[in-house]
Amino acid sequence: LATGPEGCLSVPNHRGDVMRSQEIVIEYADLSRLEDDDYMVRDTVRGFTAVIFQHEVDHLEGILYIDRLDLQKR
Repeated sequence: LATGPEGCLSVPNHRGDVMRSQEIVIEYADLSRLEDDDYMVRDTVRGFTAVIFQHEVDHLEGILYIDRLDLQKR
């Protein structure tokens, strides 16, 4: 885990430091292999790309980066 600055177009003109994993494992369907039994692919994502994935998955779950800030910093 590491803390780093984040911002978002959903909350214009604001930034905050958010704790995120620096390495994550993602799993997704490879559309070119859908007819195969092993069409699911696992991959490891690191660094800033991992932070972006977590930020965007949060959006899908209805979470904004400000929800992850300390109450005092909101």
